[in-house]
Amino acid sequence: MKNLSFFLLIIIFAFFFSCNEKEKLPTNDRTEIDYSLIDSIENELLKAYSDSNFEALNNLFTGFCKQQKPNDTSLMESQLEKDIYKIFQLVFNPNKLEFLSDSLFKSTHYKNVDFYIIQSKIKYYLEDGIKKEIWYDSMPAIWNFKPILELKNNRKYFYLTPEIDSAMNRFLDFQDYPIGEKNLMDPALPRMETRKRFEFINKFVKIKYGHWGGYWHLETHPEIEVIQFTQKRNYAYVSYRIQYTFWVAEVYKKNGKWIIMKIKPNGAE
Repeated sequence: MKNLSFFLLIIIFAFFFSCNEKEKLPTNDRTEIDYSLIDSIENELLKAYSDSNFEALNNLFTGFCKQQKPNDTSLMESQLEKDIYKIFQLVFNPNKLEFLSDSLFKSTHYKNVDFYIIQSKIKYYLEDGIKKEIWYDSMPAIWNFKPILELKNNRKYFYLTPEIDSAMNRFLDFQDYPIGEKNLMDPALPRMETRKRFEFINKFVKIKYGHWGGYWHLETHPEIEVIQFTQKRNYAYVSYRIQYTFWVAEVYKKNGKWIIMKIKPNGAE
């Protein structure tokens, strides 16, 4: 009888411990921004542009690819973080925009691009069974997000670090035609010096001016905006952007592998 009581006590303790064990969350530390590096990158962009030197621009982007290293998921302690990386690798496919946008965009959109620019931040949200409103800005994020990607034709890519992001924005600037100025249904469009610099950059990457003006979409799309996990963590809703449209992919984890179940539109600018 004593042995039975002791055995039951162990079971109760184990159940209590497992229920109260905290889920291991991804690291979300921000790396310190190197402001001198921002200046250096901007100066290299300006020099290449003023000299109309496309080789220098190509070398700059190639240098980013060589210097940056992807994060090794095998070293991550958080299963959730590993799943975020796997889901991104599943959904991020610029060669399948037709599939990811229900045929709204052609899969050839990035066909002749030399470099992909990969987002270096990704947000996520964990459902806990309690209905509540949460703002996008308050969602947790992985700030040093650097997935390894297996791309068609060994396409080169680099991560949009805060330094590269700031330098490219400063170089491009924001001279534009306000939304609807040229034609009623037109988004904001770059003009004058900003347009010239945009065309120079676009020789090697494909970027997009912001619909409302005053900002750029530098990341190669689809840009994954947030991954929302259900309470059991085996199902997730992936919200992403393709140009000025928004989509949701429903993904499911089966036998350790994530699968896209459904894709649906979620609005447009």
